[in-house]
Amino acid sequence: MNITGTTLGPFVAWLVTRERDEQTRRRHRMVVEHYLVWCRTERVPRHERRARYLAVPPGGITGDHAAEALERFDEFRRIQALTEVADR
Repeated sequence: MNITGTTLGPFVAWLVTRERDEQTRRRHRMVVEHYLVWCRTERVPRHERRARYLAVPPGGITGDHAAEALERFDEFRRIQALTEVADR
């Protein structure tokens, strides 16, 4: 799976329309990218992933910032899912 091309790239493009602050966008991108890679490497049941990830966020990121970034990613995924259904 190419995280950058299939998931992260569209998220970053969408994020530009939602978040004005560039530093916040960069932080969100970093957290989401790290989370996606972490999900691929950790053997954690799907329903426990977020809580386990947020328990130990990546270096230099607070739990609040990580949670905020993942909430934005969830928002993107919900919109993306609705768009895919509408396109069928």
